[in-house]
Amino acid sequence: MGCVCMINRVLFVCTGNTCRSAMAKVIFKDKCTKEGIVSRVKSAGIYVRYPKGASLEAITAVARWDLDLRKHISSQITKNDILSSKIIITMTQEHKNFLINTVADIDTKIYTLNEYSRGRSKDIMDPFGGGLEAYFKSAEQLRDLINDMVIPEL
Repeated sequence: MGCVCMINRVLFVCTGNTCRSAMAKVIFKDKCTKEGIVSRVKSAGIYVRYPKGASLEAITAVARWDLDLRKHISSQITKNDILSSKIIITMTQEHKNFLINTVADIDTKIYTLNEYSRGRSKDIMDPFGGGLEAYFKSAEQLRDLINDMVIPEL
């Protein structure tokens, strides 16, 4: 009997997976729920030294929309995450370039969030260390862009 692997249709990627990609994941899941779409989504970081929870500021930023990040645990992106995802959404061009240079032949399924949602090249600001207001601003930006996303077919 073969391995049964979960296929992540959408993978959100940032640096440490404690703020931007974690917030994007719960915002995306909420959008899918509201649109009656079953979602398969994961978030991961390109540089996760050890698993830890979402930052308190990220938890607070999405809680105002009744979204819950309290049980989030950061995870290091793996080659399987990349290969099993239909679409990979990065927060910055730097994240995208790093993954393209790490795993061959993924350039047809990897985009920055701004590229995927609005067809433009613009990074999502990293709120880390910027205080609660920076997290609110980042969460708003993520929410606006994710609301513009066309959800890929399963």
